[in-house]
Order: sequence, then C-alpha cells, then structure tokens
Amino acid sequence: MMFFPVSVDELKYDKNRIFTRLKLRADPNTNAYAESIFPYLVELLRENIELVLAYNITDNDLTIASPELSSCDMLAVCYCGATQKIVDCVDDLMAKSDFLEGYILNDLANEVLFNASNAMNRRLYNEFKAQGYHLSTRLTPGENHLNMEYQAQFLSLLTQGEPFPATLTEHYMLQPEKAMLYAYGAGTGLPDRSIDHDCSKCPNLSCYMRRDTNP
Repeated sequence: MMFFPVSVDELKYDKNRIFTRLKLRADPNTNAYAESIFPYLVELLRENIELVLAYNITDNDLTIASPELSSCDMLAVCYCGATQKIVDCVDDLMAKSDFLEGYILNDLANEVLFNASNAMNRRLYNEFKAQGYHLSTRLTPGENHLNMEYQAQFLSLLTQGEPFPATLTEHYMLQPEKAMLYAYGAGTGLPDRSIDHDCSKCPNLSCYMRRDTNP
C-alpha cells in the first residue's frame, strides 16, 4: 500500500465553483457575507482537515462481469478520505447556528478532497502509462451495477491486512463519512483516456462531492 501525501499548502479548491454550487451568488447580501467569511473558513479548514490518500496495485483477481476489466492484468485500488476532525468542525458550527459557515466549510472540504483524489489518480495514470498500460473506467461500489458489498473486497485489497484509518459499517458504508473507495483496472489493450473524474458523466447524482457541471 502506497500513501499519497498532501500538505495543507497543496490544498486545491475553486471558490467560485463552491459559491455557485451553494447558490450563494443569488442574493447580494448573502454573497457579500460569504465573501467576508471565506478566508476564515479556509483557515479553519487548513487547521482541521486531515487527508488520507492511499492506493495499492495488485494482480487483477476481481470476478466482475466486465469485458473491459477482464482484459486487465492489474488492479489499482484507491482510497481518498478525510478524518472525522473536519466533520466535527462542521458539526460544531451547525450546533452554534452558524449554518452558512457550516455549509460553506463542508462544501470546501468536499472540494479539497475531490481535487486531492484527482491528483492521486493522475499519479496512477502516469505511473501506468510509463509502463505501457492504460486505465479502465473507474469502478466504484454502489455505482454502475457494482454492489456495495464490493466495498469490503476493495478495502481488503487496499490494506492487505495492514492497520488503516477506515472501516465499514454493517451496510458497507465507509467510516469516516468523507471518504471514497474505488478501483481501476490496468491493461495494455485499453484506450488512453483522461483520468480526471467527469461529474457530467457520473451516474451518482446524489454524491455529496459532485461538482456542479454548469457553474
């Protein structure tokens, strides 16, 4: 298992996308207030977000009915998550009735996590491409007819029995809650495609990390 370190100086976010997604631009007063508190919330994020990104490359032993995956020699299982600390920070704002602050901080954390995931995916893409391999489309339990039960298999393939700061509930939901677990197949016969996640093509319309596709 390889960890993908991300320092607070490398956190990526798009304020305009966040404001658009939360519809903060619609009211001038709300927008002005959001602009005034945003630097404070960025600092709060930097103080409280703890990112954990990791991946493991294994032989492809998955039994999934997928012609694309069946042509892959290897599998890259990926995890991207934030610890409970930032969730507790958002909950604390909500408990104090600082609802707008809580909504913005929550979406800011999602944006940072999503971008960190894309950065790790690009590393994988480059590593495999240097060896003559291309990656399959992303496999995510709960999407594209892939049962949630695969979460357990993915997590086992990722950790290989090593201690790891993520667990599954009895319904195969990840804990902590701000986390993603997914995999890519890797094969020499696959087409070369962009590794960046495209929300406009993603079937998970309720994903809390989903970007607004029409900012």
